[in-house]
Amino acid sequence: HTRSFHVTGVQTCALPIWPIVLASVVPAWTDAFRDAAGGLGSRLIIVGPGQVPLDVLIPSPERLGIDRLVAAWGAVLRRGAPAIVVDLGTATTVDAVDASGGFRGGAILPGLALGARALADATALLPLVPPDAPATAIGTDTVAAIRAGTVIGHLGAIRELVNRMIAELGRPRPVVVGTGGIVGEPWMRAALLEPAGPGLPAIAGTVEPDLVLAALADIARPYEREGA
Repeated sequence: HTRSFHVTGVQTCALPIWPIVLASVVPAWTDAFRDAAGGLGSRLIIVGPGQVPLDVLIPSPERLGIDRLVAAWGAVLRRGAPAIVVDLGTATTVDAVDASGGFRGGAILPGLALGARALADATALLPLVPPDAPATAIGTDTVAAIRAGTVIGHLGAIRELVNRMIAELGRPRPVVVGTGGIVGEPWMRAALLEPAGPGLPAIAGTVEPDLVLAALADIARPYEREGA
């Protein structure tokens, strides 16, 4: 059986009346989905660190964004440990899991679109330039220069973080997994998986755009078997 529900800002859709499994770092969305689950008569499972089978080796695990932990676990489940996860969303995160399956921490930087928007908002004349593949690092007009800076510069920051984390994790060499909706774009997929030039190796070994959603589906399965 299915029933329809609507969450403000999300297209109305029909879902089976199964448990709804949510990993949220936005309190307003957590409240919205709690209301939606109540309307469906469905159990809402709000995922916390205790439901993710990774050792969290940082001083304050309760402050870790659950999306980062779920993505790390999804990468380990599919690709093994050690692993580095590059998640390109509103923020870009680069997180490390060691060879024993311990979440070691990572880095957070403004996402591609957020960086472009901040540049436009904080300057008088620079336009908002949506992320896309730059033709060259040497922009010959303002739009091309912004695109080169925001995209190539962002990829350079990611490459530097990944290389430093590889060195810090040591042997065996970790697999690097790219995720986030934008990695489904052919140009971003190529930017992560292909060398950018001499001395600029590929950033990632694989990309999985829906890594977090797939990991949440894995977390949901035991609850489905319970008939929740």
